[in-house]
Amino acid sequence: MAAIAAAPFVGPFLLVSLILCFGTTVREVAPDGRSIIVTQDQFDGDAVHIYTEFDAFHYRWYREAPELSGPRTISSENCHLESSGEGLVLSCGAGTVTIHSDQRPAG
Repeated sequence: MAAIAAAPFVGPFLLVSLILCFGTTVREVAPDGRSIIVTQDQFDGDAVHIYTEFDAFHYRWYREAPELSGPRTISSENCHLESSGEGLVLSCGAGTVTIHSDQRPAG
């Protein structure tokens, strides 16, 4: 019975485990307390995704960030997150991404 109750949680747990094992994940916090999560694949670094805060316990996919992709990992680029009015500005090495809090992709 316990296995049946735990079954819906096994899939998401394994998915998150795979993401964390085979990629780089960085959480950045702005001076005002807002935060984002940035993930990058570990193979060639061409897939970078940004997740913004959804509520106190969850993040929501915001968009892909090809301007941050490349062979250098986001964890070695000394990323910084700054507040800019209603939005956020993420700087990683030579790449910069502006995150507008009022514009979330559909989905």
